[in-house]
Amino acid sequence: MNKIILTSISLVFVCNSIFGQTNKEKYAEDVTSVTAIINTYYAVVSGSSDEPWEFERDNYIHSKNAFITRFDENGKAEMHSLEAEYIPIGLSPKENFYEK
Repeated sequence: MNKIILTSISLVFVCNSIFGQTNKEKYAEDVTSVTAIINTYYAVVSGSSDEPWEFERDNYIHSKNAFITRFDENGKAEMHSLEAEYIPIGLSPKENFYEK
């Protein structure tokens, strides 16, 4: 029985590594130019409330050391990581939002 379970788990890992796409393969077109990056960013932040968040794709188009800078209505700047940007987003229900 244990041998069957171990064999099954091994097959899952092998198939995943053979047939699974890397982020580089999935999102290569998103970073071919500055225009592609901008268009991808708009596609990531815009959409219906029924569409899932695209953190993986958003993360791919950002540098590993990128910080998001937001200005409040008084002009005060606040900087944080991309991961920190998604924490409040993930805790609240998604709303329709279409960036132009």
